[in-house]
Amino acid sequence: MAFQELPTPQHTPDYVEFPGQGTQKLEMIQSLYDHFPSIQGEVDATGKMLGYPLREYANDPVKLFRTRFTQPAIVAASVWRERLMEETGVLNSQGIEMIAGHSVGLYSGLIRSGAIPFAEGMQLVDARAVGMQYASDIRPGNMESILGLDEMSALEAADVVDDLYVAVINDNKGTVMGGTLDALEKGREIYRK
Repeated sequence: MAFQELPTPQHTPDYVEFPGQGTQKLEMIQSLYDHFPSIQGEVDATGKMLGYPLREYANDPVKLFRTRFTQPAIVAASVWRERLMEETGVLNSQGIEMIAGHSVGLYSGLIRSGAIPFAEGMQLVDARAVGMQYASDIRPGNMESILGLDEMSALEAADVVDDLYVAVINDNKGTVMGGTLDALEKGREIYRK
């Protein structure tokens, strides 16, 4: 029996939301580069514009997880992936009424909606990533999502621990806390009670 290629189902969403930092994956750009030769020139040109080999850095397990390189890689990969989904017929963008983005994903949304050109968006993301990396290097910190931590308990912990902040309230049973590494450790002692 000969292999028959099945038709690709087309998805027509009402909205598209682009992901933020934390969604990075090694080879996320390399896989697009390998499977879609049509974007290879754009990938290489984006690396030149940023001043470093974006594709190589997105394959490096140390560099990819540094904010300085993570954020541009996520934005570029998200924009390219969504566009390729449309070009290959997986996604029909005609019905999209809203484009959103989580954190650095807002830049992907701005680029993909046409609000800013790709090159300008990547330059903005690069400046953001440089600044955030600098701040993180000066004062190391982190963010962590705590399932089961309600808003009131999170606010109480932030009130007692210096340099601990409520970053995001996902819902009534999950909160993201941010702060210095020491503050997050002290916060964990409070959450566990």
